[in-house]
Amino acid sequence: MIVGTSYPSDDNDQLKDAQRELYWQLVPRLFAAARAELLRAEEILEAQVVIAEEARAIESVDHRVLQDAHDIMAAAFRHGHDDGGQLRLLETEADRGERYRAAWLEWFETELGALAKLPRFVRSTVQAVVLANTELGYAAERDLGELLVSRYELRHWGFADGYAKRYRQRREA
Repeated sequence: MIVGTSYPSDDNDQLKDAQRELYWQLVPRLFAAARAELLRAEEILEAQVVIAEEARAIESVDHRVLQDAHDIMAAAFRHGHDDGGQLRLLETEADRGERYRAAWLEWFETELGALAKLPRFVRSTVQAVVLANTELGYAAERDLGELLVSRYELRHWGFADGYAKRYRQRREA
């Protein structure tokens, strides 16, 4: 996770730290969820999809392939759930950190469940990992970034020169 500032007032360092602590746990889940849906679809259709065979064989993921996807999701969570680092009554800083980790994890899992129902998410995520470091893999990473920037409407609240610029939305015909 690249800890940066994605929008004005994105300065809750303890929330960012909580997200960073879970990074290595959550990035592989992006691929695992997409792969599970792809394999489920393959089974339903009784089809043999070449990329599904390759996805099935993958045991570890190069985190860099899905880093932007994770970081876009992390920024969207912070934007919608940041309390400015406010402590609750009788809450310690350690308690607040745990509260942030639990909230981020719950949101991530819920959101991942919703994303896994989107064919574009499944396709782009699996292709990005299976075809990593190839032109087709880079195209899949861009498509995934575009999907997430659009889903979380980053163009409305994110910095203009950040993810919204990097992953410009395709014009729908």
